[in-house]
Amino acid sequence: MNKLTPSDYRFVERMLYIQKTQKTAIAELEAELDDLIRPCSASILENSPCSSDKEGHTEKSVMNRMDTVKGKSLQSQLTDRRRQKKAIDEAIDKLDDTEAQLVWLRYDLEKSYRECMQIMGYEKSRFYELKNRVVLKVGRYLGL
Repeated sequence: MNKLTPSDYRFVERMLYIQKTQKTAIAELEAELDDLIRPCSASILENSPCSSDKEGHTEKSVMNRMDTVKGKSLQSQLTDRRRQKKAIDEAIDKLDDTEAQLVWLRYDLEKSYRECMQIMGYEKSRFYELKNRVVLKVGRYLGL
């Protein structure tokens, strides 16, 4: 099959567009998860009824926070973002120089189609063939 379904095509394009922000999004999710599981300070634990069991209480507290809906959601989002970033990075590495240039101009720099065509020196039909080939290659690499 030489074509992606319209929904798969849009999915691949969306993945290419958000690729440039994935690193920041992953860092933000990691920071939010760290804030969620950050252990209580010793002063809080000293005043708690379980003060003799500080380490056990802290570990239980962290585990309870990780088991909340928010903790599980953050972990799931973080896993998905990392997996997507890795897959798109690997797919882009498989592209030739011209295809990689298109990805950089269109999806990283968000240049218009007209600007991309001008920079790359392609006519409209040739440019769209190249863009479709790139999206298809990335989609095939992702297993679509």
